[in-house]
Amino acid sequence: MIFIFKGFYAGSFTPLNTIYSTEVVSYRIRAAGLSLFRLVTSGFGILASFAMSYAMGDLGWKFYIINAFWDILFLLIIYFVWIETRGLTLEEIAIKFGDLDQEAFTIDGIPS
Repeated sequence: MIFIFKGFYAGSFTPLNTIYSTEVVSYRIRAAGLSLFRLVTSGFGILASFAMSYAMGDLGWKFYIINAFWDILFLLIIYFVWIETRGLTLEEIAIKFGDLDQEAFTIDGIPS
C-alpha cells in the first residue's frame, strides 16, 4: 500500500507543487517567490525527516491515519481553493490572479 501511495504522490503532488507555484507568482517577483517557496518546502522536509521517525515510534500504525487525513485535507484545499490554470494563456492567468487588468491586453478593442 505504501508503494502505491508513494507512486501516486510522486507522480501527482510533487510536480504539481513546482508547476503551480511557478504559475501563480507574477513574473517580476517570481525569483524571490520561488526562492521563498523552496526555502519553506526544504525546511519542512528536513523537519519531517526528523520528526516522522519519532512519531512512527510513538504512534505506530496510527501515524498512517494522521498522514492520510493530512493528504485528504490538502486534496480538498487544492480542489476548492486553488485556481484552475489549465488551457489559459499567461495573460489570462495574470488576470485571474489580479496581476493585470483586462484593458492591458486589448488593442483597438481586440483582445490579444
